[in-house]
Amino acid sequence: MGAVGEDELRGDGGSDLFMLRTDETHYGYANLVSNAVAADRIVDCNAAEDYVITPGVSSHNDVYYDVEGNDTVVKVWTGQEELIAGVIEGIANGPFDPGITDNRVIVGGLADQINVDTNSVDGFLINPNLLFEFGF
Repeated sequence: MGAVGEDELRGDGGSDLFMLRTDETHYGYANLVSNAVAADRIVDCNAAEDYVITPGVSSHNDVYYDVEGNDTVVKVWTGQEELIAGVIEGIANGPFDPGITDNRVIVGGLADQINVDTNSVDGFLINPNLLFEFGF
């Protein structure tokens, strides 16, 4: 789960859930940024098995993917501007194929509920199988 600042997200194999938060700001830092260098980075995403959760985004129509080299930049429309939620390293399949599709990106009410329920370690301590309740 990325928070404010430049976080490195790693799943280390298997099916993983990566959260690129769009709702967090703290002491001048924000999750949504204007350049890829300052964004959270998913460093070992497997687009066939993993999911990217983007809470605070109501529709896939507000999520965009840009290819930069071998990386995919995940952008969201805030209603006022397009900002970067994160970078997924090494999954782009060419200049026009970001290597990930909307069916691997969770938005809307489900993403928001996952964000609320997993917002602290206590959520997992109380229910270690928390993510299975969401169908994963």
